[in-house]
Amino acid sequence: MKKMKQLLLLLLFSCGLYASEDKPSLVVQINPVLVSSNDPEVCSVMYTNQRFILVKEHEVIALQQSDVDEQLHKIHTCKDLAEYLSHGNALKIIKNEQGTYRLEALIKLKGGGAGGATAGFLVGKFLTYGICHGGLQVVSWFAGPAAPAVGTAAHLTAHPFIELASNKVGIGFGILGGILTGPA
Repeated sequence: MKKMKQLLLLLLFSCGLYASEDKPSLVVQINPVLVSSNDPEVCSVMYTNQRFILVKEHEVIALQQSDVDEQLHKIHTCKDLAEYLSHGNALKIIKNEQGTYRLEALIKLKGGGAGGATAGFLVGKFLTYGICHGGLQVVSWFAGPAAPAVGTAAHLTAHPFIELASNKVGIGFGILGGILTGPA
């Protein structure tokens, strides 16, 4: 397992040790596969001394803390960055209209459990059926002797709308079920 982590870190980063006047610092170049940009001039992203640096064709831009997504403020060491990227997350560079850059976190959502999605869909669908048709049934009981006719008419009139609502609720519950039961 330790060898696998080392191999993963080797694939994710290209590292270099640079000496400055005060102290040496580790500069990490992030694999371009893990970075997307709306500016074709941006060549790469580097991380050093708790700062992200953009490398363009003819210039180097050190991003201010305010230009970095809040999710990335939690990264304080190269190890933290490796941990963040090893979970399938990535980075996105956005060039604003003013010509400044912003670094966004692209967080990969976990999920994808087909069984959980199916179960969630069915629970949501039949929960909607139960609430809606059950409510119509209770209301029809107040019609006295005409309850069977009122209940039938109400159910037939409302059924297409209940079907639409149950599908929407089912999809929502299915997404939730898929996320909760997906791979960790």
